[in-house]
Amino acid sequence: MSVIRTKIYNQPFLNWTIEGLSHELTMSRSCFQHLYKDFFGVSPMADVIASRIEHAKYLLTTTDISVKKIAEMSGYASEIHFMRQFKQQTGQTPSQYREHKIKPDRL
Repeated sequence: MSVIRTKIYNQPFLNWTIEGLSHELTMSRSCFQHLYKDFFGVSPMADVIASRIEHAKYLLTTTDISVKKIAEMSGYASEIHFMRQFKQQTGQTPSQYREHKIKPDRL
């Protein structure tokens, strides 16, 4: 399970699905989801979302890449979906997050 979680966090931009993740461990979808939640206390898809948001936060604070490109680089097919999920998770839009978290040496 730890190997799968590491993959999710190291490659948040991949199209992670329960089907694909459970297949890697040769488990049924249901068994995989239950075991994953037992191990880590969150669902696999919650971890996928968390990994994507963390990756996006890193890119927002360390680069000048557009929000649209960051959405793509973080595994989102839709910029709107990315912005909605980002705000739901952080309480800020990606642009607001970038403005508030910008490093003093980048000013």
